[in-house]
Amino acid sequence: MSLPRLASCGDQSVGKSAVLEAITGIPFPKDDGVCTRHATEINSRIGPINKATATLRPDTHRRPATQTRKKAWKETITDFEQLPKLIEAAMEAMELTDVGKGRTFSRDVLSIDIEGPSRPQLSLVDLPGLIQNESKRVSAEDVKVAEAITDHYISQPRTICLAIICATTDYANQGIIAKLQKVDPLGQRTLGIITKPDRVEQNSRNERNFINLALNKDIMFKLGWHVLKNRDHEENLRKCSLEERNRSEATFFEKSNWKHVDEDKRGIQALSDRIRKILFSHIKQELPNVQAEIDADLETIEEQVEKLGASRSTAGECRSFLTKLSQDCHSLSKAAIDGFYEGQYFASSGDTVSGSAPTSRLRAKIHKTNEEFVEEFRENAATYKILDDEAGPIQSTNGGKPNRKGGVRTSISKTREDALKWTKSELIQIRGRELSGNYNPLVIGHLFWEQSKHWDVFAKAHIAKVAAICKNFLSDLFQKKFPEDVKVRLWREQIDKALKTRQTNAEDELKKLIKDKSKHPINYNGSYTEAVEANRLKRKRDHISSLAETSYVYSDNGTRIPGAADVEMILSKLMRPYNGADKMDIDRHACEDTLDCLLAIYPVILETFTYNVVAQAVERHLVDDIEEIFSPVSVSQMSDKEILAIAKEPEGIKTEREFLQGRLENLQQMRSIVEEALIEPF
Repeated sequence: MSLPRLASCGDQSVGKSAVLEAITGIPFPKDDGVCTRHATEINSRIGPINKATATLRPDTHRRPATQTRKKAWKETITDFEQLPKLIEAAMEAMELTDVGKGRTFSRDVLSIDIEGPSRPQLSLVDLPGLIQNESKRVSAEDVKVAEAITDHYISQPRTICLAIICATTDYANQGIIAKLQKVDPLGQRTLGIITKPDRVEQNSRNERNFINLALNKDIMFKLGWHVLKNRDHEENLRKCSLEERNRSEATFFEKSNWKHVDEDKRGIQALSDRIRKILFSHIKQELPNVQAEIDADLETIEEQVEKLGASRSTAGECRSFLTKLSQDCHSLSKAAIDGFYEGQYFASSGDTVSGSAPTSRLRAKIHKTNEEFVEEFRENAATYKILDDEAGPIQSTNGGKPNRKGGVRTSISKTREDALKWTKSELIQIRGRELSGNYNPLVIGHLFWEQSKHWDVFAKAHIAKVAAICKNFLSDLFQKKFPEDVKVRLWREQIDKALKTRQTNAEDELKKLIKDKSKHPINYNGSYTEAVEANRLKRKRDHISSLAETSYVYSDNGTRIPGAADVEMILSKLMRPYNGADKMDIDRHACEDTLDCLLAIYPVILETFTYNVVAQAVERHLVDDIEEIFSPVSVSQMSDKEILAIAKEPEGIKTEREFLQGRLENLQQMRSIVEEALIEPF
């Protein structure tokens, strides 16, 4: 977790370590030719005695054995003068060689916890200096590693960057400025620090430029700039104390042109006060964000710990674990089927554009799928879609192939005239001993079977779709509630088999429904006779209307004479089907009557069939009792051998649980500290 801290960054040999020594009061290695070759994280706090404890945090890309060895390294000192030797020992543990002789920079992190009665409370990191160009002593890889380490720390939004530049080099050529302007363009978390002002020629243009920079008149940072004079070469040789260093610095500023820089923006004491205020303000601003991040991490870790559950070594522990899981799954599955979407598990995460319900809301998804099935069935399950003559020209059809919406198929359109031809063909093929002018009543069954021959395809596709929804529901539930190892084994040994059995049972039920459909239609629904009579009445009305239209009497100028009609002609045409004068009219009448019966019986049986598919196949075999697939009852019926095979945890799970418990305790402690800090007045 990224926490508020300081980061000392800049080019090589600008005096970063000397600045850190001045801030912390701890002697860091700073001899000529010595450079920082790894990140050093320093945590300073008040303690009863002076003590520094160093540990290594190895690069995660190292081999596991190497990481383990480096994590085990630990050194403690009580004399801070020994800190340079401690850092040398850490570099040996990192396997760093002398510059130019092998592995020069490391991505390992040296962590130093410093305690003491007068230690400042802060967290900071010393970064390797940026290298502008490779050389005989520095490889291209060294340049990249140093840059990558700096980028990693300065890009973190909670890091206060101490941009250290030296006055002996044109600041426009010091790479840290450009880097910080990219990651912190407004300069809200960057404090510029100018070192080595004593090495600039007095009254020179270079000195004026750097003084203007210190006054925040050139490169402007919101936190501004600060000037420090570190020990010079002679002072380093005689190892002058911090007190001497501070007096020398104060004397220099009083007698040089740098006195034009405000007192609170020059000198180590002013810098310490300034950093304390900046860090305090930054922490105050970031604490709510840190608390939110801790809470989010806590929630995640708690879910992971809960998912792993208690230890699972014995049959009793495993049975208790599975029983608790089965109770949760049983209640959630029952609620999902009944449509009671209460609690966090059912929180909406569906598609707000399409209106699709989330996987957890099982009843909603099944309702929608059933509705789509019935709609698609009514629209396209019939072999032929018979159009009224008044419907206009037939639109193009894909000949019964899958439709554009991804359905099973699309009905083939027929005009009523084409449908009558089809009916006549069936009448001829099924003719038995019936007298001329009559038709075999079984022909309605044959027409219906032809019209409904694709029903099984639609119904089977619907069963497969609902089965997939149920499978996805359980898979999602198990994924969220079960440890991965238990989920995989339980799914393989029991759940998958149970789901396949349920789908097979649903398909067997469908076969029974299809078998019933294949018998001659039976109907006791009054709407059938009403529809037949309505169709017949409509045909008669249309027929009489057309006869009347052709039997009107017209004057010589072509206008129809109101109330005048050729009654004899009308009667003659009306009697043609009954006086044997036109056999074709008798056959057409039989075809019309048969087709009317088909068009009346088809929707009646369709509604019954779709209801039965939903109620008897889908609900009975796929949806009902889905909560019993994994329930406390099913767990109680397992043998100890089965229980252990499913729930016994591997050694890795035990290690993971201990790791997560440790993280959980750390996060809980962090939250308590942050909560106390938020309560206390600033």
